[in-house]
Amino acid sequence: MTDDPDYKIEEYLDCHSMLVKYNIIKLGMCETLATPVRYNTLDSAKDAVRALRKYEKRIFHYVDDVEQ
Repeated sequence: MTDDPDYKIEEYLDCHSMLVKYNIIKLGMCETLATPVRYNTLDSAKDAVRALRKYEKRIFHYVDDVEQ
């Protein structure tokens, strides 16, 4: 865990469904929604934050074309 938080999870009541939902907010100069998805559980929102952190930087996989 870093000292400065990069994301925060907002819990709120969806008045249409009367269910608790979660938004992920990206912190920075201005706070913005990190995803358009509204999560149904805190655990699923936490999993999404972990995935966002993992894929913030591009990941490349190189293929060796040498035939065996």
